[in-house]
Amino acid sequence: MAVPEAGASLGRPRGLAAPLLFGAFALFGLWFAWRTWDGGVDAGDEGIAAVDAWRLLRGEVPHADFFEIVPPVSFLPTALAFRLFGATVAAERGLSLLYALLLAVGCERLLARFTKDLTARALVVAFLVPFGVLNWPMPSHHWAATLLQVYALLALHAALRGPRPLAWSAAAGALAGWAGLSLQDQGALFALLVPLLGFPWVAEAARRRRLLAGWLLGLASAAAPVLLWLLSRVPPGELLRQWVLFPASQYATVNSSQFAFPWREIASALTGPGFREAPLVMAAYAVTQCFTTLLPPASLAAATALLLRRRGDELAEAGLLAGGALALVLTCLRRYMLTNLFWAAPVPLVLVAWAASAAAGPGRRPALRWLARGGAWVVTAACLLAAFHFGAVSSSPARTVTVRGPAGALRFTDPYRGGQLQELLDAVEREVPPGAPLFCRGYIPLVNFLALRPNPTRYTFFVPPYNTADQGAEWVRSLRRGGVVWGVSQTDRSRFLDGSGLYVVANYEPVWSNREFILWKARSAGGPP
Repeated sequence: MAVPEAGASLGRPRGLAAPLLFGAFALFGLWFAWRTWDGGVDAGDEGIAAVDAWRLLRGEVPHADFFEIVPPVSFLPTALAFRLFGATVAAERGLSLLYALLLAVGCERLLARFTKDLTARALVVAFLVPFGVLNWPMPSHHWAATLLQVYALLALHAALRGPRPLAWSAAAGALAGWAGLSLQDQGALFALLVPLLGFPWVAEAARRRRLLAGWLLGLASAAAPVLLWLLSRVPPGELLRQWVLFPASQYATVNSSQFAFPWREIASALTGPGFREAPLVMAAYAVTQCFTTLLPPASLAAATALLLRRRGDELAEAGLLAGGALALVLTCLRRYMLTNLFWAAPVPLVLVAWAASAAAGPGRRPALRWLARGGAWVVTAACLLAAFHFGAVSSSPARTVTVRGPAGALRFTDPYRGGQLQELLDAVEREVPPGAPLFCRGYIPLVNFLALRPNPTRYTFFVPPYNTADQGAEWVRSLRRGGVVWGVSQTDRSRFLDGSGLYVVANYEPVWSNREFILWKARSAGGPP
């Protein structure tokens, strides 16, 4: 018996319905991007994305000239943007806007391969406007890996259904390979699970062989030039240490597991003072938080339901999406927090939207159809309302603090955090000569980028006990050898109890400080002894 087309009832586009709806989404997305693109996010993660790309631009080789636990592909587009437009906030954030557009379009086009249902496609776009790249608007390795994997799935669908399966599968493998060289755990899981869950169900044996051959060829063609470039400067053992051993030990120890439903955030939205002022808006935030938190298990349930109801190549299509979703879900399980879930959401979101359209298809029970239809529109409306409130109210100039440095400006919704950072940047501008090296002790590498003062050590940031004692000794040697005069740190004195911290206290003096940061200068004019 033929399986009815998924999503035949949730809302097939008729006439001008689709162009008008997605035109409205495009205008709303442009407005939201205009209001939020320069929002301050994180002095650590964004600092790494910007400074490591800047180091590439300056001719440094990752893993040889500077230490990094993720492979370098995600830094290459940012380095290119800096080459074309200068090392500025505008260049870096402009690239994130491109990522946001490509991710929303890619996910909508991916879902459109499985269903023409307008409601399901609207849900995907409505979620990705506020909770896609623009929720964390920087070209991070998380967004780069997920974006590449979404387009790899699009290419695989073309290989599965259209002509030239070998070429399309090779293109998909290359995209997946670059994703793995942006975020290694998610990339490795994707490269394994997508063919494992999707390829065996391809009915035609010859096409199945071409898919696998193209996939492997694409993975190798993507990895080979990057690995040859790195291995010309970095011993294989050092790559193993930085990509596998250090993340499995030090990173996992410091960034401990936080597997918990965000009851506190949801309760705060529904019971705090904001709820009394704007109950509908706060309820919308709570709905989006619940939906995001439940998305991983919902996507696994959706994958199971779709796999059980498909036949032939439709089963292979479901397997491809299931493998892609599972790779992202497994990656975020260790830190089950909203930010990590947003990074992992795009492919599971497509899978859940497809399952919702199938649940409302012909022959389904009326209650199930109404539940799928109503649930999709409730989440869509909640995402749009939350986005409108954040763009119109939370990101308004009256509620943000602008932080400026030589690289450009960012706006922070936390006045205290923004004010403290601006004071530090002003002190650096007064005291530190332009372009002078500035060591970074603490998880604040964004300071180096905004101030356009390069980091003179191999470590874009240095934070014991995340960094080991051996790395601390190496860090101290680089300060001695380079005669480094200036440095910045966070004020937490507990960070200075190790050998490298005691060296800073003995050989540098604080020339300026506030409640969050310290600007250090070597006690001798030529740098530390």
